[in-house]
Amino acid sequence: MRAHIVRILEIGGIAAILTAFVGIWWEAPAGSFDPFCTYTTQYEVAASLSVGPETLHSVIRAQNRRSRRWVERIFNGGCKPSSNNAHAFVARDGRAFLIPMQLCPLAEEVLRDIEQVDVLRVCKGRWPNRTAGFVVMTADKPTQWELFDPFGNGAATFASMHAVPYRWGSPKDDVEEKAPNLVKTDFDGSRNWYDSPNRVVRRSSDIVYRAQKVEPGIAIGRTPR
Repeated sequence: MRAHIVRILEIGGIAAILTAFVGIWWEAPAGSFDPFCTYTTQYEVAASLSVGPETLHSVIRAQNRRSRRWVERIFNGGCKPSSNNAHAFVARDGRAFLIPMQLCPLAEEVLRDIEQVDVLRVCKGRWPNRTAGFVVMTADKPTQWELFDPFGNGAATFASMHAVPYRWGSPKDDVEEKAPNLVKTDFDGSRNWYDSPNRVVRRSSDIVYRAQKVEPGIAIGRTPR
């Protein structure tokens, strides 16, 4: 009887260990167990965007990824940047604003030191690559898109942006939640993949819509001749 109880406890202990391991693996940040890719910083960003008289809000979890050192020594690559790191804002007129998120190096340092940062104040004039935003017309049935500067005097501007670190879980944006048809859209018209919404929209469905890039000088919402 005693041996039977000991056996049950052993099995229970093994099951508990396996359950804990699965839980850690499931909740661990992306790149934790990847042999090719790891991350330097991960953070939750709450941002507000001014679109005319409206103030729109978005909260995402982003991660700065890089190749592991042994991969970098052999070849350049091995770790693709996360595609789900974009803020999504949908205005009352149906336009969707997509803005990729990347902290400037100084904001990353502040985040590690005090675990909170006013991104707009700290990163002013220090963005590694001035972030290009995308306007999509319209969110429900995408037909056209264009680039805009969310830090300038364009179609919309950031009103606030604050970041805090997070320890567990994976990067997550709010594109599919706010504008689900964008993940069913192919965005044509850009020679450079980096300057296209295709860079930040993670497709999870078949292509239903095709949106063309609007040329400079043509008001978005008008059909180019």
